[in-house]
Parts: sequence; C-alpha cells; structure tokens
Amino acid sequence: MYENCTTGVSCTELSDLIKMGRYSFIRNFKAQMGKTPYGYLLDLRIEKSKKMIKANEYTITEISLICGFSSHSHFTTTFTKKVGMSPTEYKINP
Repeated sequence: MYENCTTGVSCTELSDLIKMGRYSFIRNFKAQMGKTPYGYLLDLRIEKSKKMIKANEYTITEISLICGFSSHSHFTTTFTKKVGMSPTEYKINP
C-alpha cells in the first residue's frame, strides 16, 4: 500500500493478492492496524502531501492530484480534518 498510495488500489485487489475474501481482509486489516484499509491509505496520502508541501515544489492543487485525491476540494477537506489546518495554513506554519 505504501508504494502505491497515490494510485487507486482497491480492497478487492489487495484481498485477491493475499487470497482472502474482501470482508475478511478488511476486518483483519482493521484488527491489526486499528483502521480500515481506506483510512490507512488516506493517512499515507496525507503524509506524502505534507512532505511535498514542505518541499514547496508544487502547488496545492498539483499535490492533491499527485497524491491520488479525486479533487482539490476532497484533498483540502481531508487534509484539514486529519491535520487540523488547511494545506495553505500548513504551508505557512508546518
């Protein structure tokens, strides 16, 4: 998941890879990691975006797309919820 966090990897693809049913995979993943595969994927994407914001090489919109978010608004909403400030605020005060 870490290596492919910016692409649209699905729970079905992951569960097929390890020869496990989709719902069993989700249940076992959550038991081991404390969050769903999608929640974990969002955390990976947010961490990657934080590093990219600090590097200051791309715009916030470019970062949102590079990190696999479907839109700038989805990225901004998710980032703000997880980090406690907007991407623009984070860029000013990391």
